[in-house]
Amino acid sequence: MKNFKFNHAISANQLIPHGIKIEFDHSNLQMKLIVSDKQLKIYECDLLEEDYPFEYPDTSSILEIHFKKPVKSYDQPLNIFSTIQLDELIFSYFECQVLRSMGIELIEILYYEL
Repeated sequence: MKNFKFNHAISANQLIPHGIKIEFDHSNLQMKLIVSDKQLKIYECDLLEEDYPFEYPDTSSILEIHFKKPVKSYDQPLNIFSTIQLDELIFSYFECQVLRSMGIELIEILYYEL
């Protein structure tokens, strides 16, 4: 699991126009980013330079990110987060497709113990 932060302030509300549905758990420490598998399949085809399929799945995938501090509202800037889904297509889609289209990059945070 790695820790990240955004290079510019971003709120959950700013992700919604990019086709991402957002849900928080009861503690507001975990946010689920729900993306249609159709969007992921199009992204995957573009990466692999393959033709688009004739039919798309009617399902969704979920990226779970965990925050260090609770998110109190959809307008609050998101803080440091972590995820275990680094090797999954949905994380790549979130980082390379959604965030980069908004001019935002992820910065990995390293913690050292003295």
